[in-house]
Amino acid sequence: MKPGRHILKRLMALFYKPLQMHGHFFLWMYLLGLLCIMLINAFGKHVAVFELFLDLYVVTALLSLLPQKVGRWAEVLLMAFFYILAFVDVFCNWRFGAPMGPAFIFNCLQTDGRETGEALSTFLNWRILLSPVMLVALLGVVQMGTPSLPPRGEEDGLSPDPSPKRERSLKGKEVRRGVVLFLLLCFCGYKSSVNKQFLFHNYFVANDALEMEYAHQLPYTTGFYLPIYRFMEGLKAWSIHQNQVKKLVQRVELTNVDSCSFRSPCIVLIIGESYNRHHAQLYGYPLPTTPWQSKAAKDSSLTCFTDVVAPFHQTSEVFKTLFSLYAYGEQRPWDDYSLFPALFRKAGYNVCLMTNQFVKHPQQDIWDFSGGSILNDERLSAAQFSHRNTMMHKFDEGLLEDYDSLKQYRTGKDLIIFHLLGQHFDYSLRFPKEKAVFSPHDYHRPELSQEELEKLVAYDNATYYNDQLLKKIVHRFSQEEAIIIYVPDHGELMFDGSKTFGRSFEVTTPNEVYQQFEIPFWIWMSNSYREKHPEIVREVKDARKKPFMTDNLDQMLLYLGGIYCQDYRQADNPLSPNYNCSRPRLLMGKMDYDRVMGRSKK
Repeated sequence: MKPGRHILKRLMALFYKPLQMHGHFFLWMYLLGLLCIMLINAFGKHVAVFELFLDLYVVTALLSLLPQKVGRWAEVLLMAFFYILAFVDVFCNWRFGAPMGPAFIFNCLQTDGRETGEALSTFLNWRILLSPVMLVALLGVVQMGTPSLPPRGEEDGLSPDPSPKRERSLKGKEVRRGVVLFLLLCFCGYKSSVNKQFLFHNYFVANDALEMEYAHQLPYTTGFYLPIYRFMEGLKAWSIHQNQVKKLVQRVELTNVDSCSFRSPCIVLIIGESYNRHHAQLYGYPLPTTPWQSKAAKDSSLTCFTDVVAPFHQTSEVFKTLFSLYAYGEQRPWDDYSLFPALFRKAGYNVCLMTNQFVKHPQQDIWDFSGGSILNDERLSAAQFSHRNTMMHKFDEGLLEDYDSLKQYRTGKDLIIFHLLGQHFDYSLRFPKEKAVFSPHDYHRPELSQEELEKLVAYDNATYYNDQLLKKIVHRFSQEEAIIIYVPDHGELMFDGSKTFGRSFEVTTPNEVYQQFEIPFWIWMSNSYREKHPEIVREVKDARKKPFMTDNLDQMLLYLGGIYCQDYRQADNPLSPNYNCSRPRLLMGKMDYDRVMGRSKK
């Protein structure tokens, strides 16, 4: 036999060796993986079966490198670990509507023994016997009742010392099986290569929450398709979260308020979501998407700002700069600055939060988790908020009930924050169907497909619903000495000069900036407030055309509260006569908005 051919045969036989040594492990873990894929994965199932084969083969090959006894023990421990993860994953998906994720890991690592016992007694009841979790348990029982594969030789009916002829026959089988396995592995590697790059970037390249968000937007086929991958994602997010929050907590504790005049007794901040300014009637959109805001602007109770941009098009990054006193261009990192609600609390304000996004819940994805960590970490939450809501709602209108229930805690010196779902995708889920006012017949967009047109219609209906909700919020403060600021986190691609919607991973064109970063911004003041604060009325009117980026909104809020501290900067407050209009507005910390759009600052 030629040496090259002999080496090739030995190599092919070597490919088959891991399955020969740990075939029992491979078979049952493959079945367990398939079960999890079928019960949980909403996409990529046809690719996942191949990726699972490749992943399990790699694990089995690593086991085969261990000494036999060590390998057997490692096999048992791995199977037990995979079954536990599968059980927890399927249980979470059944009980909470989402598999394991960052928020679930977060809650587990912060739960004490008593809370764990109470949770188990609540969730582990007879209903679990009728749940998909029992399929995992059933598979485990069947596996335990099935004997392991017999060792080599016995499976072919051979004696421990077979004849040379039988030995050659056995080796021939191993070679043939190795060839088939090698070809199958090559095919599986091809099918899963895109997803492996996705996982690699998430686990090994991403070093902070922003990089994890970007990694989540890379092309993928199956994503975190197994419980072990979802578990690893949660641990990674937890590690990043802990490092940032620890530093932020220290800064919040150390920052002091120098003085507070309580300039505005009631300040209301409304934070919207995914609001493309160019779909607001208030800013010239041809359809009546904002009838209340447009009317309020005409009677001068609402002042519309015309040149405001978001610093980022990802919620978590916006929230870091919106809540932190950090602004792009500052020397220190964002987590080395205090949070403005914490300063309001230290100054003596009652701070109330109603959010329809960042209430702790198992469905939080990485972008919710990283953005919500500023609000949901127990230490930061206690430092910032006197009271907050505890439940999410299908529609943002539910936050009105939350406010009404918390209104009893008002003190007369209040900062009240509403955080809406707004026009977050899926747009069709952001408003009750019976409150839709626009239909495809209201549009002449022949370049759009029917599906694209339906998305556009849904977005405009969500914008109209948002307008009506804002009207109801403002009405609750109309008889008080109140000032209300509305700002969304960022914009949204919505078929304006393009055939795209949502948000783009890379921002490269003025059109992408136009849709995703230019946002509506307005200030409303009650009649009582206007009468008692004519100087602020004048300052707001003078500021409405100034170039502004919302990473400095906190400076305006501190001024309105009459709060002065080390990190208050007059030059970054647009209501101040010393406001720096020439400050570069760096989108994503690197792209000068005015240069990209070819505009000069006034």
